[in-house]
Amino acid sequence: MVVWNQFVLGDGQSDQLRLSLQEAAAALIESGHAQPGQCPLCAQPLDLSALAQSITAEVAALDGAARALEAAQHAAKRVVNVLRDAHQKRLDVAHLARGHGVALAELPASPIDDLSRRIDAIAAVDQAAAERYQGDLGIWDANALQALEAATPAPATARDQALVEIGVIHTGASDWQKAERHDYEATAAFNLANRVFMGYQQRQNEHFGRVISRISNRAAEIYQFLHPEGGVTEIMVEVVGEKGAELSVEFHGRKQAPPHRVLSESHLNSLGVALFLAMAETFNEQIGFIVLDDVVNSFDREHRGRLAELLVREFEGTQLIVLTHDEQFYTQLCRRAPAWFQVRFTSWSFEGGPRTKRYEGDRLLTEAREAFTLGDRITAAQKGRRALEEFLQEACEGVEALLPFRRGLRNDQRMADEVMKGLRRTLRERSKLLYEKMSDLLTGLEADLQAVLNIEAHAGRGGTSNQEVDDALTRIAELRHHFTCNDCGTPVWYEGAPDASRCKCGHAQFPPPAA
Repeated sequence: MVVWNQFVLGDGQSDQLRLSLQEAAAALIESGHAQPGQCPLCAQPLDLSALAQSITAEVAALDGAARALEAAQHAAKRVVNVLRDAHQKRLDVAHLARGHGVALAELPASPIDDLSRRIDAIAAVDQAAAERYQGDLGIWDANALQALEAATPAPATARDQALVEIGVIHTGASDWQKAERHDYEATAAFNLANRVFMGYQQRQNEHFGRVISRISNRAAEIYQFLHPEGGVTEIMVEVVGEKGAELSVEFHGRKQAPPHRVLSESHLNSLGVALFLAMAETFNEQIGFIVLDDVVNSFDREHRGRLAELLVREFEGTQLIVLTHDEQFYTQLCRRAPAWFQVRFTSWSFEGGPRTKRYEGDRLLTEAREAFTLGDRITAAQKGRRALEEFLQEACEGVEALLPFRRGLRNDQRMADEVMKGLRRTLRERSKLLYEKMSDLLTGLEADLQAVLNIEAHAGRGGTSNQEVDDALTRIAELRHHFTCNDCGTPVWYEGAPDASRCKCGHAQFPPPAA
């Protein structure tokens, strides 16, 4: 700071001003705007060339002074930066001391900001203030050192150091023992889990092996029953890999895999049925329900009877649903199991679904009455129309009424009035007395079809009254009554042939006996 003040208070600053002035005059002369024979600064008479030479020499001399000023200013700022760093380090020491519970005195007021401003302004600095600050820092450092030394614990003795080392060793040994216990427990748990897993896997494999053996043996029994002529003596389902299985057969004493190498399509189909039934018995023990859908599609004809016998004899305790297109297989099942519930599907359409030989006239008429009782006239009329169609078709089939020939599904799509005409014709030809007795009823039903039942079955044709619907349902029930035995409730075509049929108990017949 002393050097800086000497430089600033000496000729340095004035030299700087002179340098600026001389540089301005030189620039004016070089620009060509100065008046010849006149000083560009004071306007006094002067030779410009001589002035230019003088200015050049002066500028060169002043340039050296400017560089000296810059060096002095740089050195002064370096001193200020050193003071600033020293101040910041002491602030950091005070902060760390507070973190350890030691409160140090306030740092002396710093003149750093004032020094920086004066150096930038090329002004003299307060040297006494700077010196006082350096002295105050020294006092602060001594006090801080004393306070920190007072707060520092005394160095540990050899005994204390030994105790600390023993404590560290004890802690490490304790942690080691805990780690050993954890390792032992983890190893024991792993070994136990591994034994459980291996035991479970062994049990599982044994159980799976028994299941596979059971299926294989049962499939072989079923196949040999279906094909008593021999050839295949064993059927083996064998595990391949972790998730695969392979089917093989023993064919005339030699193992063959896969079976289609030696078995025909019919025999392969029998093998598939045998495997399916064996697995159904194994895995479907609680439900007891099996569906067989057209399984004899590629069976040889002589083996279909044996499958029917197998199902009736071996699966008596299982609920079976057997679907087939094969007439011979159906007949075999019906003959061997007459108590089984039998349904023949005569046709099928997308709109109406499957159609069976069972007529639903009575059920539909009951539903129509129930709907009428609940006030639903439209549903009652629609159900009544269906009930009338069902009964007319049943009657025409029972008495073999003559109807125009139709091929395929169209035979089941006859309208009620067409079937009514066939029934009228048959009654008139085979029982004129019954026809005359029922003529008014048939005429009324024909009117009901057009004026009551069809109207409610189709939109936009008007409406009917409750009485009209009630009368129509009554006439449908009366038509049914004419062809039903009062004693056993079965139709008069239940037994016998169409030319001489009768009910189940024989008290009613068609044609009825002459009076």
